[in-house]
Amino acid sequence: MPAGDENLKTMKMPPDMLPEVIDTLSPRENLPRYTIFVVEDNADDRMEITKTLKKSPYVKHIQTFPTADKLKKHLIENDYFKEGARHPETLVLMDVYLPGTTGIELLSEMKLHPATGNIPIIIVTGDTSKEVVQAAHNLKANAYITKPVKLEDVHEVMDTGSGWPDENSTEKK
Repeated sequence: MPAGDENLKTMKMPPDMLPEVIDTLSPRENLPRYTIFVVEDNADDRMEITKTLKKSPYVKHIQTFPTADKLKKHLIENDYFKEGARHPETLVLMDVYLPGTTGIELLSEMKLHPATGNIPIIIVTGDTSKEVVQAAHNLKANAYITKPVKLEDVHEVMDTGSGWPDENSTEKK
């Protein structure tokens, strides 16, 4: 032991405490950097969501789409629906009310498909009606957040895979 270090002691921590300690030292250091697809038909909302996401150190790329149909076309062209495809650092933020295919319809299609079912999808909308929240929950959306988007809500889904208050709740963020 180097001189002057005789008072230092090594302390073993239980493994379940380590993430807590690591977070206080260097928050989210081990979190992967995500490619985020933003699906929003309103140009102003799309710009605000993108601006918010750019503040995150855990975002490596943001791609925007004005419709669910354009996102679906992108996913098909880039083999996201291909059998055995894996996209672990992909996250989708999608509005509910979109021209053509709705956000709820694409959510359903993506969650039911084996190649895209594990991609986290956050429903982002101004609609807080119980029916829409329940539909998003039933279709396995990873979170339902209202506009304006808060970075901590997106980070929660990145950290835990879910933004629902608890497993049985349909309460929105």
